[in-house]
Order: sequence, then structure tokens, then C-alpha cells
Amino acid sequence: MTGYVLRGGRPGYDRLVLLARERWADTRVLLEHAGVSAGMRCADIGCGGGEVTMEIARLVAPGGGVVGIDVDKVKIALARQAAAERGLGNVEFTALDVSDWDEPAAYDVVHSRFLLQHLSRPDSLLRRMWAAVTEGGVLIVEDADFDGWYCEASADAIVSAGVATPDQVTAALDSLRRFTDDPRTLICGPRVFQLWSRR
Repeated sequence: MTGYVLRGGRPGYDRLVLLARERWADTRVLLEHAGVSAGMRCADIGCGGGEVTMEIARLVAPGGGVVGIDVDKVKIALARQAAAERGLGNVEFTALDVSDWDEPAAYDVVHSRFLLQHLSRPDSLLRRMWAAVTEGGVLIVEDADFDGWYCEASADAIVSAGVATPDQVTAALDSLRRFTDDPRTLICGPRVFQLWSRR
């Protein structure tokens, strides 16, 4: 996972489960507006922990299925386990770098959420995603504008660049955790864009 900015493995999986739970209502409405329904063959690109992938599996049952693709093998293994525990037989997960993914005309629905912002060449993936959509199918993309935001996983880079010491980073993170744990704290997210196009 060279160059993968976000924290991987179990901590990253837990973060993505929380994010999926928080954002699912908006994503569900988007998928319904875009026409995702029973019987469709779907791909969820950059699926992370697979929470959205599994929800798509429920939307396309019976008769449909979904493949979740992500570079993080630990997250993929945890997603497979969660799908088995939930009894979802119409979902599969593949550990693969999205830069190596290419399946022309393979899916009725190709979906991606919060992935493009992390890629150096999002246009390349978008072209392959569009090519993977069958005639009459739909490409669905959700992404965020994080201008000015930061990521906890950037701590090592901050220390390496001499911007702060490890103790200063730890103190800042502890302060942020206390802030977010306070039930009186209001936190907003970034602007989220939801787009779809039918082939």
C-alpha cells in the first residue's frame, strides 16, 4: 500500500465503518435516484471496509450482486467476514489497487465514494469506471472537497517535516479527541458532491 495516505488495517476499517454509518442515508437516496435496483450487477470501487458494498448488495437482491474492490487486504478480509456474518451471498470482495482495475462493459452500476480525492490521476480511473458501465447502466460518484482539511494519518509527515514534535502532535490529537467526545460539540463535514450518469 505504498502511498496510501489513510490509515489502513483494523484502525482504518473501524474509521470507515463509522463514516459509512454517518453518510449512508445520503448515499441510499443517491443510489435510489440513480435507479439502483434488484437484479443489477454492480462494482463498488475503493470500497474500504465494504459497508456501502453490503448495502448495495441488499438493494440489488434478489438476482443482483456486487463486487467491492480495495487495495487494503486487511479491510477486504474484514469486509468478507462481515458479509458472511450478515448472510450476504451476493457480495464479493477483491483486494486490488484501483490503478490496476479494468473491466470494460462488465457492470450495470459502477459506484465510488470518497476515493477520487485521494488519487493523483482521478481522470484515469473515471475513464475506466465509465468504460465498465454496460449500455443502459449508470456511473455513480460521491466525493468531497477537503480544501483546508487535514488527516490524523499525516502525523508522521508533520514530524518528518519538522512542523511539530511527536509530543506536540500527540497533545494536539488528545485535544481534538476531547473536543469531539464532548456531546456539546458541533462538527460539520466537507462539501460532498454526488453525481451520476447513465450510459
